[in-house]
This record gives sequence, structure tokens and C-alpha cells, in this order.
Amino acid sequence: MDNAGDFLDWWFEGDFLQGKTEKVFKRYYSNYYKNFSGYLKRAWTDRHRELDEALREGTDRNHLRVLDLGCGTGSISLYVAAKYQDGCEVVGLDINEDRIQCAEERKKVLEKKSGRKIQCRYMNTNLLNLDDEIKFDIIFLEETFHHLEPRFKVVRKISDLLRDGGVLIISEVNAYNVFMQLQLLKRRGFKTIRRMTLDDGQVIDYGVERIVTARRLIRLFKFHGLRVKSLRYFRIASAKLGNILEKMGFDLLSDERVICNIPFFNRSFAVHYNIVFKKD
Repeated sequence: MDNAGDFLDWWFEGDFLQGKTEKVFKRYYSNYYKNFSGYLKRAWTDRHRELDEALREGTDRNHLRVLDLGCGTGSISLYVAAKYQDGCEVVGLDINEDRIQCAEERKKVLEKKSGRKIQCRYMNTNLLNLDDEIKFDIIFLEETFHHLEPRFKVVRKISDLLRDGGVLIISEVNAYNVFMQLQLLKRRGFKTIRRMTLDDGQVIDYGVERIVTARRLIRLFKFHGLRVKSLRYFRIASAKLGNILEKMGFDLLSDERVICNIPFFNRSFAVHYNIVFKKD
């Protein structure tokens, strides 16, 4: 598959999973599963633009070790390992055991369909338990950072895991967007941190949609020697509205790119942002 959108769509279109694995996968992508076409698919593909750019640039030079932090059911880790098979070793990490088991089953399916080994392994553990001696060239987080606590320890840990010259890509919900804040407030109330017991009995702090601004992330990681390589705000319309407008003839993704380059407007109305850091 040429891009992340085509890769995910292949899983939606195929009848590859069964039993519990299928249920976990469909539950994880409940907002995408029956609606992944047109605007939504294009927007999801666009969301991973910076990751693809970092992978293309890195694999041209050497073999990369990639961490998909908060990998869920494994879509991005499998996509990266499959597309950049000769240049990447991928680790997917998540605290949810069912999702990790789903990712493992999907890896088996992909290996059977492709007829080759996929250089990807999964870990069902807390980020803070990882050995600092393990270093990564690329660390990717997609709507994961707002779940990670305690925040200052997490930032230090991620920075320590990143190799000198490595790239950190964080894709997040934009905390400047008042409409998103109101939706989250309605969903979870004012309590943004709660205690969670993991499957191994470990008790951790867990962020409940504790979204953060790009400026806050910049300040947090700057303290650990990571500089901003790029920052991009994107996505304004909902999937439903986006598909309606595209059926009416609008090239919504292109229009959104123009709008999201307007200072102040982008921070106030964009739903997401991607920020890329480099460790010097």
C-alpha cells in the first residue's frame, strides 16, 4: 500500500480477523469502520505525512529503530514495518493487553498474506518501564500524549529514549480549539487524571483526554534538548461534513491547508496538530 490510508482501508475491506480480535479491532475503529472513504480517508492519510517524510529521509541513510508509542491495535506500526521493511525495526507499545493481542494477530495475518516476516514486535507495558538503554531513531505518538502521566516524567523518558539526531513526532488534539475542549468537558467532566490498574497489577496515573497545546509541548521538550523542526495545524471539518462538502465538489483538504496557514485562525479552529522535534 502506498500510504497509511490505503493500508487501513485494506483491513476494513478485507475479512481477515475473527472472534475477539475482530471485535477489538472494530471497537477501536468504531468511528472509522463504516465511514472510511473520501474526506476521512484522505485526512487520515494526510495526518501521517510527517511520519512518512521522516521514514523516507531516515531509511535513505541507515537502518532505523522506530517506536510506535500508544500503538493501539497496531495499524501504524504494521504499516511502517511493511512499507519500509528493509530499513526499519519497529516496536509497538501499549498498556491495553487486548489491543496488543489484536496487533499480534494482525501481524500474523500480514505475514501470511505477504509471504514474509514483518520486522515488528509488540510490548504490553507502561512507557516508564522501558529500559533507557534502548534508543530509537523515530518515536511516533498519535493521540497518545494526552493519556500519559505523570507528564514531566513522561517527557523526560521519551527524550531519553530518543537517539541523538533522532526525530519525535507527536500528533495531537488541539487544546486551543474551544469546541474540542467543550466536547471533552461534556464527555469526561473536570477530572483529567485518574488511577488505572493494568493487567499486571501495576497502578498508574492515566490522563483522561488531557489535551495540550503545541506551545506547551515545545516548552516541555525544549528543556530536554529537543528543538522544533516543524509544526502544522490541520483538519477543521468533521468526517460527516467533510464527505458532504466533497460530494458537492469542494476540495476540502486543499481548502483546509490554506485556512490552517492563517496565523491565529489555525490555532483557534484546527482540530489537530503535528509537531516534529529533533534531538541535537
